[in-house]
Amino acid sequence: MAKKKLTKVERALDEAMLAMLEWAADHPKRWHDIGKLPEFKGAADLLEKRGVIETRQPMNQHRLKAGKT
Repeated sequence: MAKKKLTKVERALDEAMLAMLEWAADHPKRWHDIGKLPEFKGAADLLEKRGVIETRQPMNQHRLKAGKT
């Protein structure tokens, strides 16, 4: 099965989300901004459904769930 080649924008978003999660792992008790792009919101929703992060919707913030670091 052929793997879909990412566009420059998709690759940049992947790298940005990875950097944000790495920083969040270093500061697990702090809340972090999700970002304004719909792609970041979608990624945060997916991570929340998988139990990796918790979100504060009105403030558009996330943090890692306890025990995930």
